[in-house]
Amino acid sequence: MSATEDSLSWNSKPFYVVGPKTEKQLTELSSSKSVPGPELILGAKESGTGELLAKFISTDYPTRPWHDLPLLYLTGDKNAGGVGKGLEAGRLQFKMVQVYATSASTTFEEDFRKGIKEGASQPSSGIVIVFFAPSSAELALPVIRKHFSLSASSEEKPRVKLVAIGPTTSRSLFDNHNIEVDGVSSKPEPGALADIIHHLSTS
Repeated sequence: MSATEDSLSWNSKPFYVVGPKTEKQLTELSSSKSVPGPELILGAKESGTGELLAKFISTDYPTRPWHDLPLLYLTGDKNAGGVGKGLEAGRLQFKMVQVYATSASTTFEEDFRKGIKEGASQPSSGIVIVFFAPSSAELALPVIRKHFSLSASSEEKPRVKLVAIGPTTSRSLFDNHNIEVDGVSSKPEPGALADIIHHLSTS
């Protein structure tokens, strides 16, 4: 293999990720002896949302030697569109490929009831429920409404506070379900999420 061919190998190209969790998984793949992983992982610190990731890519990718090649955008079946729209706005060519699909848990309602029982000693005013993706609302909201009120004006059921993992999920809950969350995690990271949960559960 020539030096030019080697420099264009798949794992020498930039891998753009939306957050530290994906970055960590790719880094661990790189340390595997059986599978070569990517050498250049970018965007985790600069993004946190699809929109911010697209802005970062639009700034960074044109500086790369192979910027005339289209990007490969790997996604799931639930796609909010933030990355794709951002790349189009930045006039970057990309090929979108769905590589996984999500499915609803068949035991969610039972698991939710168990969680309520385990936390029965906690004051209802301190209960916080987190939505980690827009698609989770379809399954979770009907179950949550059986046990809790999502409105401060209702007195029939205990009030529960809602948190979104990021602005995309928050916006989806409002646009599609007319639900305004009580808080949004500043970053899709455990520390930031813990901060907003602690604030809401003690206020």
